[in-house]
Formats: sequence, structure tokens, C-alpha cells
Amino acid sequence: MPSFLVNLFYPAKRNYQDLIEELYDELDSDLRSYREVSCKASLEKIDAMLQFSYEMRGGFHKFFTFENENQLDQFLSKKEKEITLWEIQDNRNNHFSPIIYKYLDDIEEKVLTFLNKDELYKEISSTTDQGIFCVYDLKEQTEIFILQKKRFLKYDFQELSLKKAKKHFVDRDLRQANWRKIYALGIAFFVFYPISYR
Repeated sequence: MPSFLVNLFYPAKRNYQDLIEELYDELDSDLRSYREVSCKASLEKIDAMLQFSYEMRGGFHKFFTFENENQLDQFLSKKEKEITLWEIQDNRNNHFSPIIYKYLDDIEEKVLTFLNKDELYKEISSTTDQGIFCVYDLKEQTEIFILQKKRFLKYDFQELSLKKAKKHFVDRDLRQANWRKIYALGIAFFVFYPISYR
């Protein structure tokens, strides 16, 4: 077997470990390139007005009052735009969903409302390159990574820690590298096989 094929298919163990470490280092910034800042809030209707409130770290509460939901959305897009994802306990009477999600679309500069988490995640993941994004909880100062997984005729979403998110992409990249090696071996076989029998 030609020497370049030996190096391709039997790399030194040290080089293999170096490759993994390099991938892990690059993923730190890549995985956080799509980062949403989230906050939990509550919404109530009091005397025909909407009262919106949320708790910051340290137990500090903020309260705001609006005439309607459009005013609330305008407020979230202009005054509280450092928070891009809201999980809201909707306590309005006769409202059909106890939890609603509001997401600040940076491109359209407007707030989108979702009635379930899957629809929210589908919207956010559609703006990413790899189908993964980070959600940072402003109050708890914790982060999780949401990975879009393709299923038959639909998408599922999996919540991962940083360590598991990195492992997913390193494993994927290594699988792709192995397939490239197999493809290269096939090409090399057809190139060198006729020569060896001349």
C-alpha cells in the first residue's frame, strides 16, 4: 500500500487525540454562536389591564402594565431586547394555553408568540447552521443546548449539556472523516489496482 494511504488509514494515536482536542476547543465558541437569553415571567389580567412580571437574580421583581398584548410585544422588542426568549405563565382567565413563549426575532425586529416549546425551537433552529443553539437562563445563570434531530416526517429536539453537545459534534465529525477515508480507499484501489497487474 502506498505510504500516503498508510498514513491516512493508520494515523498515530497521538495525532488522533490531538484532532479530538482541537475539535473540542473549536466547538466552545461555535456552540455559543447561536445563543438565546431566556427569562421566566407571568402574565395576568387585572381590571382590563395586562400585568407582566418577572424575577431577576437575587429575588428582584419587575412589574409592568399594558393595555393589550401588542403593547407588551412592543415593550419586549424595544426595552427588554437583551432577553430574546420568554417563558410566560399565562394566568389570564379562559386562555387556552397555560404557558406561552415569546421570541424576539432579531431579523424582523418583532416578537413572535408560540403556544408550545417544539414550535419555538423549530423557529430558532431554522436560523442556525448546525441545528443547535444555546439557551442561557438569565436568573439561574445556567445554559443548555438544544439539538434538532431529524425523525421520520418530523423533527425532535433534545436538551444537552455543553459536554454532551460537544461529544455529539465530535462523534459526527469523526464519522464523516471515516467515511471520507473509505471513499479515498475505494478511489485509490481503482487507481492502483490496474498498475499492479500490468
